[in-house]
Amino acid sequence: MTDVNDFAVSTVLHQRVDGEVAPISYYCRLLNAADRKHSTYEKECLAVIFCSEKCRIYLAHKEFKLHCENLPFCWLLKRVKDVGRPGRMILPLAPTKYRVKTTHTVDNVVADALSRIF
Repeated sequence: MTDVNDFAVSTVLHQRVDGEVAPISYYCRLLNAADRKHSTYEKECLAVIFCSEKCRIYLAHKEFKLHCENLPFCWLLKRVKDVGRPGRMILPLAPTKYRVKTTHTVDNVVADALSRIF
């Protein structure tokens, strides 16, 4: 699960165990001045790339679900070849297999809280 605001990006890696969601790791970072100038979609791309870099060891060998709050961004991830700069930003995800899911804020509480700390 990823979340982004104007100042930070965060991600939480979860795993389903006996039908329950169990967190594995938490990551967040502040956006630098250049990153803050990006559009919302580009910031969402930064969050996904940040997640893929931090969680690569867990995600490289299996298909995973990528949960995002931003519905248009989920649409964009499904059509990476049709878009410009955000599509190029997502290229590091090309070797991995993932499915994009939309999640609601109430279901993304931890990632949302991590990005709000700053």
